[in-house]
Amino acid sequence: LSALSMMATSNQLDALITATLREIQISASMLADACAVTPKQFWKVSDLYCSVITTAGYDTSAYAAATEGFTILGQFVTKRDPHSSLSLFCDFSLFKLANTLVNNPRKRVGILRLLHAFSPSDAPSHVQCIKRLQSIVPDLAVFIHCLTILSSNESHVDELLLDLYSYYASIGLGLPSPKIRAGAVSMLQSLLPQAELIVASNLPLLEKLIEGGGVWWELQANLVSLCGSYLAIQKHKGRGASRSRLYSGEGKERDSGKSDDEADIVAGSNSIAMRILYSILGESSVMQGILQLAAVNLAETVGYSAEFDALYLGILQRIENPAELRYLLGLELTLPTDDPLPTKALPLPSSSGMPYLLFPVIDRWNPLVVAKIVEQAAREESTERLSAFDLQLLHAAVRSQLNAAAQTNAEYGLTGPWVDLYEVVKNFVYVAFCDPECAPHAVGLVTVYMFNSKLRDTILADPRFAGIFRLMYGNEALQNGEDHVMACQFIFESFLKDTFASGAPLNTAVQQALSHFSKSTPTVFANAPSLQKLLKEFAAQ
Repeated sequence: LSALSMMATSNQLDALITATLREIQISASMLADACAVTPKQFWKVSDLYCSVITTAGYDTSAYAAATEGFTILGQFVTKRDPHSSLSLFCDFSLFKLANTLVNNPRKRVGILRLLHAFSPSDAPSHVQCIKRLQSIVPDLAVFIHCLTILSSNESHVDELLLDLYSYYASIGLGLPSPKIRAGAVSMLQSLLPQAELIVASNLPLLEKLIEGGGVWWELQANLVSLCGSYLAIQKHKGRGASRSRLYSGEGKERDSGKSDDEADIVAGSNSIAMRILYSILGESSVMQGILQLAAVNLAETVGYSAEFDALYLGILQRIENPAELRYLLGLELTLPTDDPLPTKALPLPSSSGMPYLLFPVIDRWNPLVVAKIVEQAAREESTERLSAFDLQLLHAAVRSQLNAAAQTNAEYGLTGPWVDLYEVVKNFVYVAFCDPECAPHAVGLVTVYMFNSKLRDTILADPRFAGIFRLMYGNEALQNGEDHVMACQFIFESFLKDTFASGAPLNTAVQQALSHFSKSTPTVFANAPSLQKLLKEFAAQ
């Protein structure tokens, strides 16, 4: 009871502090005017924010309100007086936050966001941020982790910042600590695409860092992300055997401004990046968290080459938790949507303090390239059925296209090559209704095409679709086991009900499909009481 009482008191205090800070935040613009004129006023406000940031738990709403409110105040102060805002923050606030910055990695992201909030966005000002930070963080390891965070917050990296960040990244790569090396690798990724040549030059060294296995998980995760981003640049410049060029019309770009030697370095590094990915992701013992991060961070690179695509699909197939895979493929989302995609952090400790975030890949990959991979499998003579994974992947790709098309206000989200694709795979989709593992994806695919393509109700009139009734309710169906058949029939009948409930013209098409089945195969229909009941219900409406 005592513990519960203390928890309740703590929660009440957290709520009270949060409410107070939210009220202060409302007046941020007026406070900024006062702070810019009177440093003493800033000192008082800064003390309040710094006190909460240093003492409140990272997971509390008070800490979140303090960092958010102080950041907004910093942006207003910088706008009001860009010449002195950074000095104001460093002189009155940064030294009070230094101990927390050094000893509490989880709070570094928030504190360093403050540093940039009180700084103009130009490169010389951000260089000053780094110098001021270095003066209060003597530990090189912590300093490099801080630079990792700062580099990720840069909206633009010019030559000055590129040289500075890459200098410290090279120092970090040369240190024995795998955690510092991981931070240095993350810093290099943040510098792309400007640091393309720098990354290419460092890839041979990075490959040596993972020789022999047993590599720290953060270094693995960051190397996968770096190599994925690097190869994505090569794909967009037409340097891979890219399916995306075949299907989206991308052409090869010339590297203006690069010498022949530099171009050779970049070209020769592509195979090294692939070897690094194979070395890390090919291990049977690779962590599930790294596979999930790879699914997110390599999605944009799909289409670089057939070898890469096979590697990526293998990553998805090795994700053991079905719910996690559905989340990553965006199958849990209601689409189309303009809302930000949901993110979640991996429950793994980050050395730098930057969380490792997961989110659906629907707006990162090229959906047509992904769909064409499944189409290619369907075209092979040896393919009798598409696997549950193939159908799930195709379903995710079609939904991704639907979400992208919604931004154009087109009449139909699935046109041209997407309709052609359906004609190739539809037989496999219809057969999938008879497999309880595949049926949900078959329902999803047919439903998406009925509502978002010109095919509409013609899908239900297709003789091959009518064949589902015979496959599912004929005598041969029982050979798969009663439970198997009942599960498939339940999914199929639910699909028919939902489609009928959507109204014209699909309700008529469903009723006609059922009626046609009852007349064309009366013996089978007579042994399907659930379908008889459905037909009566539909006819009565």
